[in-house]
Parts: sequence; structure tokens; C-alpha cells
Amino acid sequence: MKVRVLHCLETIGTGGVEQRRLSMARYFDPNAFEQRVVCSYVVGGFDEKLRKLGTEVVAIRGLYHIFNVGYYYRLFRVIREFRPHIIHGAVFEGVVSAVLGGLLFRIPVIIIEETSFPKRRSCRANLLMRFFSSAADFVVGTSPAVVEYLGSIGVKEDKRRLINNGVETPPDQSAEDVALMEKKLGIESTNLVVGCVGRLNVVKRFDDVIRAVASLNDKRVKLLIVGDGPDRQRLTELTNSLGVSNQVIFTGYQEPWIYYSCMDCFALCSESEGFGMVVVEAMLYRLPVVATAVGGMREIVLDGETGYLVNVEAPESIANALSKLISDSTLRMRMGQAGLQRAKKYYSAENYSGLVADLYHEALHKAGIQQNKTSY
Repeated sequence: MKVRVLHCLETIGTGGVEQRRLSMARYFDPNAFEQRVVCSYVVGGFDEKLRKLGTEVVAIRGLYHIFNVGYYYRLFRVIREFRPHIIHGAVFEGVVSAVLGGLLFRIPVIIIEETSFPKRRSCRANLLMRFFSSAADFVVGTSPAVVEYLGSIGVKEDKRRLINNGVETPPDQSAEDVALMEKKLGIESTNLVVGCVGRLNVVKRFDDVIRAVASLNDKRVKLLIVGDGPDRQRLTELTNSLGVSNQVIFTGYQEPWIYYSCMDCFALCSESEGFGMVVVEAMLYRLPVVATAVGGMREIVLDGETGYLVNVEAPESIANALSKLISDSTLRMRMGQAGLQRAKKYYSAENYSGLVADLYHEALHKAGIQQNKTSY
């Protein structure tokens, strides 16, 4: 019997949740699993990548509020037509869709996934997550910190499952392409480049990294920030006020791969992170990492081995860590190589997909459904 899995998401774009579905489409045995994604919107043609791997994507428009009757009508039509054995929801809209659709249509297995370590989540939102978790068969946490959060809001231990996020092996970049990009960005051979990747918002606290670079008072150092968001204007004004506007490069939203190859070290100093996908991506490019000791990053980065962990809202500590890396190329190389090995061993997309497939088999067995036993 081929197992039908319906993934419920919000927007299909280029985020970590979508990337993990792409990994499952790539690594699952198509003779054992048939997968489909139902979502509100599609951004940037990401759905074509899934379709090429045999996973259909159905966009049904947004869940504007929890009592949006039209949304549920469109969702339920997809569920009725596909008749999944497993319904798997991630992000709030996906969790709501999976639980309500799963209960109404008596789907054998309901799985929901928590991807964040929500420092700012309200009591009401925590109660909702606890309610939806009570209706699910399993609740996946994408890092030990997330699983810890699930326990703190009352999700039962026998429902909680740790499956660390997985990252695809990034594409190789040619030396010629990297040189052209560095020329375009104004990076010279004498520069040492600190990199950041992510959405420019208050949670990511890119301002702390900017202040750290400014305090180094080293004109060789460039800060390369790949991403966009509501804090873009404020951060630009901060670079002007600190006198480092000629050292900070904002690229806007871009596919980050070639930019990692332009960096000498990497920094992600958020106040909260469920996992930290970009940290693993940086490690796969042999970059030592400076990260705040929050959420999943506490486990990903080994302090003193693959980089340095610092406190939140501590530009001085960030500057000290960056100074060590900037001044010692041997240290950067050693930490970068150790990070590469750690990322490959613990945080690969293939490993993630295999663990999800194992959970699916466990859940189906518990539900009494016969299946073709295959890892993925």
C-alpha cells in the first residue's frame, strides 16, 4: 500500500519548512509514499521544484482568521479528494488545518510540527498550541530547545518527538563566480568579511552585529548582510550614525549560496531561534560561527570548537569573538572544518527525511495500518 501524506503549510516560498518538504520529496521512496502539499499561497515558483519531484502543490488562498469558512471549504475539498493516511501540519495555519481537517475526516494519523522557540508568544497562543497538540498523535520539535518549549506548555512526553532540522548540501560555487560577486560587492582581497543571512527584523538583532563591527575599528572588516525586512531602513540609518556605512553591504533578499563563499566568518545573534538553518548552511561552507546561546543554536554551535556562543544583546561579546576569528586565519580554518563535519553528521536533509519517514511508519503501525516497510 502506498502511504498518502498531506502536508499543510501557510505560504510556499524558500523558508526552512518548505525546504524540508522538498527534502522529503527528494528522499522518500515514491513507491512507498505519495505526497501532496496544501497551502495558502505560493511565492517565487518554489512549487515547481516540488512538482518536478512528484509532489503536487495546491494553493487555496489564506486563512485570514480561524473562523474563515471559505478557507475550510477549500481545504476540506482537497482532503476529501486526496484521502490521506497522514496529515502533517507546520506553522500556525498548517497546524490548524491539519488538526481540524484530520479530526473532521478521521485521518488515521495527525502530526503537527513546531519550528520556533517562541520567546514573544502570548499565553493565548500557547494555550492554542497545547490544545492542537492534544488532538495530534505526535508533535515534532525541530531542535532540543523547541521540544523543551513543547514540554513547558504541557505537551505530553509520549507525543513529543525531536527531529532536528535538515539542510541540503549547498551548491558549489566556482572561483570565477565568487570573484565576480566580490568585485560587484566592492570586496577586496585585503578585506575580512563577516556575514549575516536572514530577515531584517527586531528578533534577528542585526544592529548588535553592526555595533560590534563598528567597535572593532578595523577598516579591513566588511559586514555582508543578505536579506531584507522591516528593519532595513533603521539598520541603514544605524550604519550612517556609527560611521561604518562604507563597511556594511546590504544585498536585499537573495539566494544566499554564492554570498556564503564571499564570507570569512558568520554571525547570527538573534534574541530567539527555534533552530537556525542559516547557521548550518554557513557551517556547510566551512565558516566559523558567532551565535547567541539561544534556542537550537545552543546545540548546533560547539563553543570554542565550531565557533563562539555569546549572550543576547551583547555587542561587546560579539566583537570579542569576531576579533579572535578575524585575527587568526588558522583558527578560522580549524573551526570551519569542524563545523562542516558536524553539519554533515547531524543536520543533513537526508538524515531529517529518514527520521520523519521512521515516525510515519511508527504512527501508522500504532494506527493499525499495514504499509510497505521502507526507511525512505
